[in-house]
Amino acid sequence: MDMHIASPTVAFPSACTQMIVLRLRPGISVKDFQGASVLKEVIEDLEKPPDVRRVYWGTGLETPNMLHLHVVRERLHQHYDFLASSSYVGLKTKFGSITEGEPTIRHAFLVEYTPECESLGRGAPFTGTAIYVDTDGAWDHAWQLWATIVPRVKGCMGVAGGYIVEPIDGHERCFIAWVGWNTTEEHEAYHHTKHWRDRRAILEQGHKGYREYCHVMFNNSHSPPKSLL
Repeated sequence: MDMHIASPTVAFPSACTQMIVLRLRPGISVKDFQGASVLKEVIEDLEKPPDVRRVYWGTGLETPNMLHLHVVRERLHQHYDFLASSSYVGLKTKFGSITEGEPTIRHAFLVEYTPECESLGRGAPFTGTAIYVDTDGAWDHAWQLWATIVPRVKGCMGVAGGYIVEPIDGHERCFIAWVGWNTTEEHEAYHHTKHWRDRRAILEQGHKGYREYCHVMFNNSHSPPKSLL
């Protein structure tokens, strides 16, 4: 059974995103021949299943050795079915040749809060992200309000986010935010403005802290041929 986290104020889409985070081995880059070749095979394998709607990926700005792979499917159970399949075993062997350690895999029902949102691998050069933990109903209202404010800030290229299905280090009801930016300089500059100081309290409501703040450069996005959708 698919599982949506109940909220009276947020409408969840049926599509679910599998977020896979991998640590590249020292000396490996997805821009060099070995890294690019393996990544190409991994992406092609991820796109093969007929239930895959979209795949996009990128590397961390602050942590360029972290590779972020996002796979969009219609239903949550389809992701879990894939993880339990022989196809995933083969895929794990492939990306294991350029990565180290176990992958971090989470699932979220991501909502694009702004029209023509570019944050989820749709054009924004940089996407700021953070995970807010132990959220409550106040957070739902706070984030929806914030999603009407930040798009007006210079450099913002779209607001998205959603609840993560799995608990994180014992924390429940964790919300991951994805905000696209034209440059990280514009993002950082905003945090030094009066506009930010007057409104930052909105983001302090309804949660018990945030973690994993960083920027991801989603420069690549593929959609399977329409015949497979």
